[in-house]
Amino acid sequence: MKIQLASIEKEGVIHLGVEGKITSEDFAESNANPLETTIGAGWAGNRILMDLSRVNYVDSSGIGWLLRLQKGFREGGGAMSLYGITPSVMQIFALLKLRSVFKIAETEAAARDLLTAQVR
Repeated sequence: MKIQLASIEKEGVIHLGVEGKITSEDFAESNANPLETTIGAGWAGNRILMDLSRVNYVDSSGIGWLLRLQKGFREGGGAMSLYGITPSVMQIFALLKLRSVFKIAETEAAARDLLTAQVR
């Protein structure tokens, strides 16, 4: 998995692009959180738009990581919205009944609306 910081808006929304497979290999070498490595220790207090359009596979370790992120954002006062999810990854989310756990949108604009709705 590769996480790329796409932009940080003046309103504080951080755009991230994720590419490749999200698997146990991404977490095997250390117990580090790849998101913390990308944006820093205060990651849980941020509002994140995460583009998953270039992710073609997520295994159980990847799902666990996303769930830990969701919990961290909830506890840290931040929020995360996922968008651009490929059909193969969406099938995994549907199978595990995770569509109601995450804020999921088809487009970046819709994902932004989900983040904005939470702030109000």
